Amino acid sequence: MRIGESSQSKIGDRGNNLRAGRLFEILEAFTIELEQRNGADYAKSILKGDTLTGTKIGQKPERFGEKHLIKPCLRALGYEKYRPQPTGIPGIERKAPDFQLEPERNDFVIIGEIKKPNEIRSARKESFDYLDDIERPAAGIATDGFTWILHTTRGKNGRPRYHRQHGMNTPKKRLRLEYFYDDSDRRRRRRIREDLSYLVEEFEKRALLGHFK
Repeated sequence: MRIGESSQSKIGDRGNNLRAGRLFEILEAFTIELEQRNGADYAKSILKGDTLTGTKIGQKPERFGEKHLIKPCLRALGYEKYRPQPTGIPGIERKAPDFQLEPERNDFVIIGEIKKPNEIRSARKESFDYLDDIERPAAGIATDGFTWILHTTRGKNGRPRYHRQHGMNTPKKRLRLEYFYDDSDRRRRRRIREDLSYLVEEFEKRALLGHFK
């Protein structure tokens, strides 16, 4: 299978269900962490779409999102090895993406760009630009933790190709209703996992590696 093609697993697979359940647990833990740091109103505002700020949480927002949302999500999606700010990648030797997955591989590259929650636009552009210069087959993940965007390229002289964008907008909305409104329907968790299974289908390790076969 070539770059641009995908060997996708089915949403109904048990592994997908387990991964989607884990993503929900991570989103819930992230919400609790926000609430503990700055109160329920602030946590609710972030789930609603407001921009995360460092002055409110006492930490750089990109690093907060990386620690409490992005890295845990990547582990849940099956990625065991995470290399922050890698250098020496052929074609971008003097530049450092925010992270690299499967760093021991020499036949392809998987990089990622991180932005603070609810600020995805510049991450997408930076990821695309990196892929445009990398000299071997590569995949680029752009994410703010809530939205995940995938591009791939065949390598040298190959233009990056857009594949998928999946977000947690519906799970965020349902979680916000469950946590912060007393009269909400609290029987939403199965639906949240079903929504998150679409993200799993495209971004879990076995699906992404399928682009390089």
